[in-house]
Amino acid sequence: MKKMNVIILIFISILFLSCNNKSASSSNENTTTTNENTKNEANTNQVVESENYQKLIIGSWYNYGTATGEDIVFNQDGTFNYHSGTNENTGKWKIEENTLNFFDTDYKIIELTKDKLVIEDKFGQTTYEKTQ
Repeated sequence: MKKMNVIILIFISILFLSCNNKSASSSNENTTTTNENTKNEANTNQVVESENYQKLIIGSWYNYGTATGEDIVFNQDGTFNYHSGTNENTGKWKIEENTLNFFDTDYKIIELTKDKLVIEDKFGQTTYEKTQ
């Protein structure tokens, strides 16, 4: 009789431990799925933000903070026209995530609304106001 009780006790212990391992495994799977969903959501938000930036930046922007004035026109085809004093340039621009690249330089987009563009590089921030 004692041997039978010991065998039953061992069987119940094994059964209990195996149930706990399945629960822990399931919990880890749920955590992994949640982390993957959060990453996918963040990537989706970055894509949406980048697409919104692409639309918002189109147009003419003016920097009132310079002595000679500075204006940039970002065209829908990915080109830009730049004018500051007697300096004029043209080139290509692109936005990836929250980075604007023109003049082959990356600028972090601090703020971009329908009326205001604030970018930052290693020299500091520059603010532009939309003129059209």
